[in-house]
Order: sequence, then C-alpha cells, then structure tokens
Amino acid sequence: MEKKGVLLHFNQSGSGPIAWCFQDEAHIDGDYFAPEGRHELVFGDQLTIIEKNEPEKVLWEGVINSDDVQKHILTNMLDRKLWLHWFDQRYLAILVKK
Repeated sequence: MEKKGVLLHFNQSGSGPIAWCFQDEAHIDGDYFAPEGRHELVFGDQLTIIEKNEPEKVLWEGVINSDDVQKHILTNMLDRKLWLHWFDQRYLAILVKK
C-alpha cells in the first residue's frame, strides 16, 4: 500500500547509527511524529522523493537495494549531502513497503 509522508532520520538513543525513516502523514500532529507512523527504510522498499515547493516534481525514485541505506547511497552513486538534505529538511515522500 502506498503511503504519503515525509523523510526523516532518527536516532532513538542520541548516539549510534542513524535510522533513515519515512513518517506516515496520518501519524503527524503538528511537530509530533507518532512512533507508530515511523517506518525505517529497508531492502525492497520503493521510495519516491518529492520537491517540497513543487509537489508534482519527483527528485528521486527507486527501490532501496541494500539493508544498509548508507550502502545504498554509495553503491548507487547518490550524492550523500543531497540525500542527507532531503532527510534533514523532511522532504515529501511516497513509500511502498516491500
């Protein structure tokens, strides 16, 4: 099932590895992102990243092809700074879980 929401990176403990996540818009209330709406990106997830100011413009679309999103970024020659920017700025996204 296709879900709409925003990108974010999440680190529950404040240290250790970052979880690259998608937050379902149905579980966002203002600045509160309910944990049950958070989905860590995993191998096989289909992700579409959308321009914040132009919702019809797709910035990136593809399938996560590694259990490690960092590895996915590197092996697909994606610009790590740009990818981080999309997650830092909570860009709009569409997620289809595997």
